[in-house]
Amino acid sequence: MPRFMKKCVALLLCVAMMTFLPTMVANATSEAVLIYVPDMTEITLYENAGTEEQAILFDYDDASTALPIANIFLGLFIANDSKSSGIARVNDSLKTIFQPILCTPSGDPVNENSGTRSFVSPVSTQRDTENYTMNIDALVRAMPGRLSADEAYVFNYDWRLDPHANADVLKTFIDLVLEYSGRSRVALLSGGSGGNVVNSYLYHFFDHAVHHVLNCVFLDSAIVGNPIIGDLMSGELARTLGTERDGTDGYFDIGDVFDTLTGEDMGAAIARYLGDDPGGLAEAAFTAFLGNSSSTSLAASLVMQLAALIIDRNRLFMKLGSGYKNLMFDAGETIYEDSLREYMRNMPGLWALVPQENYEKAIKFMFGGFSNIDRTLLNRIGDYRTVMADTARTFASLQAYGIGVNIVAGYNRQIVPLTASINMQSDGMQAVKYASLGATAADATRELETVTKCSRGHTHMERGLKIDAATCLLPESTWFIKNHAFLRYDNDSTAQFVVWLTMTGAQRSIWQNDSYPQFLAYSASEKELTPYSAQNSDAASYAYGDMDMDGSVDATDARLALRSSVGLEGEPSSLTLSIGDVDGDGRITAMDARLILRFSVNLITYFPVQTG
Repeated sequence: MPRFMKKCVALLLCVAMMTFLPTMVANATSEAVLIYVPDMTEITLYENAGTEEQAILFDYDDASTALPIANIFLGLFIANDSKSSGIARVNDSLKTIFQPILCTPSGDPVNENSGTRSFVSPVSTQRDTENYTMNIDALVRAMPGRLSADEAYVFNYDWRLDPHANADVLKTFIDLVLEYSGRSRVALLSGGSGGNVVNSYLYHFFDHAVHHVLNCVFLDSAIVGNPIIGDLMSGELARTLGTERDGTDGYFDIGDVFDTLTGEDMGAAIARYLGDDPGGLAEAAFTAFLGNSSSTSLAASLVMQLAALIIDRNRLFMKLGSGYKNLMFDAGETIYEDSLREYMRNMPGLWALVPQENYEKAIKFMFGGFSNIDRTLLNRIGDYRTVMADTARTFASLQAYGIGVNIVAGYNRQIVPLTASINMQSDGMQAVKYASLGATAADATRELETVTKCSRGHTHMERGLKIDAATCLLPESTWFIKNHAFLRYDNDSTAQFVVWLTMTGAQRSIWQNDSYPQFLAYSASEKELTPYSAQNSDAASYAYGDMDMDGSVDATDARLALRSSVGLEGEPSSLTLSIGDVDGDGRITAMDARLILRFSVNLITYFPVQTG
């Protein structure tokens, strides 16, 4: 655009900002609707979805899984005396759970009538459906003035399929939602494996995203993999576990419990740990490292079922422990051969969760090599490898168009003790390394010894020396929540944080809000999110007017200043105030927004605050 035209446009925008300020502020709260793309653990698969013959095929929390789960634990008891009988019981239970959702060698569902229910209507119309989760309810409660239940939508997808196929459906869903709502843009909020679908959409339909997406937020994301899935697909069970734990908040102190895996009987160790009141302590102990609900995953459901089965007889611990030990040490390969390989290997959606470092080993373990894979399935699996490898470029391109990309990861919880990733720093289900897209994280029992700096020269070390965020893909826009369980954003405090990240048209920064520095802490008892370690940054590192701190001053910064001037951004941090108060009156006002907009198109070359 010629310089003269830029000046004309900027002048018109400045006049509009001053003349139509109330209207602009109203529009700032309602320009976009929210689409939540959930994790696979939050999605129900049906047969004949949406018809009178609809029946649940797979649901992590449905009562239909209770009996086979109980049978798995019965298999552990039986394996104490007879490994072959225990294996048969476990395999029969796995077959009951997974047989209805099997995929063909090419990666399509065996049951062609299986899938999810789709709702192209806001969650306000779905309070009696599976879409209206505790997370959604908390988000709606946290968004008065920004969003209502009439402006929030949930995109369900068949998590067995490859992310590209689901991304294609997401694109159509976005178009339908925009038509239904009359809005022009959507804010995409994703959790866990939902991030893979969003990442694939952004890669394959980038032009569509540029025109229709306001912001992207990834919660506990698996877009570059999940270690538990990577290990399961590689056959790496937790046969050898570390025995040291530091007892920090959020960790189940299992030092002597896991001694069994190096010699002592597991049942006796658990019984000794729980003492005289095993039934009462078991739930608290397992909750401590898995979160407050079994809904986080099938694995968590299994463990919580174990807690329910534990009563006041130590011999039950001993039987469970011995059976678990027999199966883990001696029968893991048999269980894979008889069931797990068949159930897992043909699901492209699961392959999208395999980290790149596990990929080739998983292919060899599941198929014996690339030459043994159906070509259609291999193409589907390979597509997300390309998407994963290009994530950095995709995100950078989005930011260049003014679309925000923000990332959140929980940490300081014991990962589910099923696979070889037992010692990884995690939120119980997802490792910090993957959810944060590259943070350097110490193992659960250690501290980091070196500190690095990001490309802007900042340090990003957690005060407990557990996480160095400087190595993240987006170190200035990645947050970490200590003691926070996987995808448990179901209370006012955490939901308000998510709303602050999501309902904006700009890139968020860890420096923008004193209430939300890079490292936060969550108290499960108080249900409160608080700053854990504040960042220290020199205001001189940023230019005046650079409200989103992305290194340039543009119209997005003017918009943020305008929102801040009327309280839509909350109380500005001391750093944000020093950057945004370009007229030097001690506040961020509409005048600052106007000056920033003029500066962004070279109608002025300096700000009043710079003249003294």
